[in-house]
Amino acid sequence: MAKPYSLDLWQKVIDTIECDGLKKSEASAPFQISRNIIAPSSLISERLFRIATAE
Repeated sequence: MAKPYSLDLWQKVIDTIECDGLKKSEASAPFQISRNIIAPSSLISERLFRIATAE
């Protein structure tokens, strides 16, 4: 089974989308990930918030 992406990577991808205003396809290229695994950024932000507050 593939190793899951790190929380740090997801935060960088979200920041790229939200702060820089890039599309998912543009934001995925520098990180060498598929744009198809990037859910709507609001959904990812919500999940990251829950993970960060649970730790």
